[in-house]
Amino acid sequence: MHVSESGSYYYFSVVNPEDIWASDNGWINKLNPEMEEVEWRTPLPSEPFSNNWKYNVLDFIEAANGDIIFCGEATGGGWHPDDSHNGFIARISPGGELKWTKIYRHPNVDALPVDEFGLYRQGKLNKVIETPTGQIIACGHARYSPFQLSAIQDLELSSRLWLLAVDANGCLAGEECQDVIVLDGANTALPVFDIGTRWTYEVETASGGPAKSVSFETYEIVDTATVGGQTAFAVEEGSTGNLQYLRQEGSLVYLWDADLEMYQLNYDFSVNSQYGTQWTSQCSSGGGIAMIEVDSVTQETVMGDTLPVQHLRIENNGTIEGDLLTNVYAGIGQQSGGLRLPLGYGLCDPVREVTQLRCFENDSLQYNFVGYSCDSTFVITSTSEVTQGAINIFPNPSSGLINIEGAPPSAPYELYAVDGRLVQSGVISGRQLFIERPGIYWLKVSTGKHWEIVRVAVL
Repeated sequence: MHVSESGSYYYFSVVNPEDIWASDNGWINKLNPEMEEVEWRTPLPSEPFSNNWKYNVLDFIEAANGDIIFCGEATGGGWHPDDSHNGFIARISPGGELKWTKIYRHPNVDALPVDEFGLYRQGKLNKVIETPTGQIIACGHARYSPFQLSAIQDLELSSRLWLLAVDANGCLAGEECQDVIVLDGANTALPVFDIGTRWTYEVETASGGPAKSVSFETYEIVDTATVGGQTAFAVEEGSTGNLQYLRQEGSLVYLWDADLEMYQLNYDFSVNSQYGTQWTSQCSSGGGIAMIEVDSVTQETVMGDTLPVQHLRIENNGTIEGDLLTNVYAGIGQQSGGLRLPLGYGLCDPVREVTQLRCFENDSLQYNFVGYSCDSTFVITSTSEVTQGAINIFPNPSSGLINIEGAPPSAPYELYAVDGRLVQSGVISGRQLFIERPGIYWLKVSTGKHWEIVRVAVL
């Protein structure tokens, strides 16, 4: 049951007790504040001769606009018993209008024979929240049935934590927004590059002291050209006028390597991918093959849209001794460090460093990732470690989600591992930040005049 701010009571029931002929698939009911009468009852959607969905609601919340959002488990919808447990989220108005219901299904990714083991894994969503931007986040469990597990013979796969982020309409970035959404990544956003596509990156230049001047550099596709016997986009690098050559094939993006005289695969925007790419050292002799693997994919809300973000792990990268961790926006590219993956920079100590992506635009969309003007220039004069200062972070330690008090709206941040690796960066949304992996970190937050640093622990 959920009690709204107005004092009304919402609850779930399997049946409508006032109508014995009504369906038993699930109903949302609203009581008046005195709990004396039912103001309305709304059935959850089900087709008895096709899917015959039955619902079990496990959590309610009240959205910022007064709607009620709820989640749980939907059973049915498949001929095989192991297809019949799925997570769902739905949204209903205070007046009883069911705005949408979305059912989310995990495919049988281990390719067990579907005629014997079914098409899907089992799953349910136990808890739901709404973020300040209107994004909906739910968590639960995805699991294999005992029957499926007996064939896989891997007990670690019996149940996994499931974290799902969707927009205000229940749609998931990279998936076709239907009433039943299969989480297979088949509709992952592909790059939409064309002449006029622009990336604006932040550039820091050391002055010999503690101060750094911060400017910007814009990469723009200005033409097409034939390079290496193939047609590619010519990308002009800002004030330098240097040209890079970019070629795309579906979800794959290649960049021309003048030293190797060949195209190198830099990005694979498909959700589940692992690939290798050759590199030559930028600062010393040598090179090698880097293996790039998508560690995970999370969702980030940017200007009202939910974008998939690939968290890449790059082995044998020539940049640091261990694996290099970096992030890539689906259909857009590198979150920091320019267009190319940062390979072979191990011995460099650059005076001029390309850091975070500020803005991206093409014919159909435009994103600002930093919360300030794409062409901003400023000087970083100092940093200070904060214990009782302008910003306050809690809880600390945390399980990953931290609150940040004292920071300006849309404050830029950078998150560093204790060994100095940049592992996450962007803009703080709603004064909250989610850190995916456990560990000890240094969090840098911009106040607009200087950067402040605080130690953060994630358990």
